Amino acid sequence: MRLIECRQLVASDPGAYGTIQATLGHIINDERYYIWLAHGKLTAWQEIQTNAMSVAELRLLAEENGRQLIDLAAIADILPSIVKAVEGDEPWFMPIGSVIPVGIILTQAIVHAVEHRTNVTTILAKLGVKHSDLSAWNLL
Repeated sequence: MRLIECRQLVASDPGAYGTIQATLGHIINDERYYIWLAHGKLTAWQEIQTNAMSVAELRLLAEENGRQLIDLAAIADILPSIVKAVEGDEPWFMPIGSVIPVGIILTQAIVHAVEHRTNVTTILAKLGVKHSDLSAWNLL
């Protein structure tokens, strides 16, 4: 598949998260957040500013996230669950006392990326850009 062109990065479509650039940055930052959660929130969470990054820079971040998510999947059964102890503690969307097994965090990473990947492929299709087959069966 060829690299996305600059004009395509700023394309959007109603119902999508935003531009392709914003959507890719959103996926990357949320994957980093899930990795951070699964590791037990050992450091302060910090979002990366991706709005001016090139496709090559975004790809490097996405590849690193992928490696870390695969590593987490290999040890998910021995990692402790994430517990929200007090108000203001991460993750923000959980009630106090909630517990999230690491496997659920990994599942969310997959579901979230698929949802927004669909936004990107829809925008590209409307621009007449054919994308490669993204089926997981191609990973076999």
